[in-house]
Amino acid sequence: MKRFDVYVHTSHGLQAVKHGFSWPALFFTFLWAFFKQMWGVGFAILGVFLTLSFLEALFSQGGQVLGSFLIFTTQLAAFVIIGWKGNDWRRRHLEGRGFEKFTQVHAETPDQAIDVAAQGVGERAENVR
Repeated sequence: MKRFDVYVHTSHGLQAVKHGFSWPALFFTFLWAFFKQMWGVGFAILGVFLTLSFLEALFSQGGQVLGSFLIFTTQLAAFVIIGWKGNDWRRRHLEGRGFEKFTQVHAETPDQAIDVAAQGVGERAENVR
């Protein structure tokens, strides 16, 4: 079972965010951020990767293998950092949009976490779901 924080907003309903590493953030980086409506984070990630790709191309054209290798390892580190911090960024983003942390539950999926939280609040959850 995974641990989820469930957030509530009066007009946007319930959202669940898993604790720990975000595999979708690792593999889909800025696309993941855009899908989660985290526009600033998505454009920042896209900018970093475009800049790193440009620098890597410059090093490759200049035949500087060490420079290319350093940029490549920086890109790999960036992917891991995004996966590691992604869910924390999502929590802060939801709180910035007016969501309040409602509860913490153990579940297998975000949808299951929302269902468990909704059962625990009865009528209030039906109004916000």
